[in-house]
Amino acid sequence: MAKSINVIIDGRKFKLVGDDEELIRNSAIDVDNQLLEFKSRQGELSSSTLTILAALNIAEEKNKLSRDYIIDKHFIIDELAKMSDYLTKTIRI
Repeated sequence: MAKSINVIIDGRKFKLVGDDEELIRNSAIDVDNQLLEFKSRQGELSSSTLTILAALNIAEEKNKLSRDYIIDKHFIIDELAKMSDYLTKTIRI
């Protein structure tokens, strides 16, 4: 059941709604940390520019993880097929 969850991002309070409170809180912390990191590295950029940079960084990380997941999944499928072939051949002997 969806519930209301209060978080603070970039010093501002947000009321979010969702089922997984821990996931929402951790996501808010990640966004806040990205914004703080960009503020410390990029200096005096506008809030909207910092937000876009943080969003792009988070999206890039998500896409890398998705790509790595697909690569790992195919590797595991291939290895399981090899094991299955080996076991089938071994059992026949």
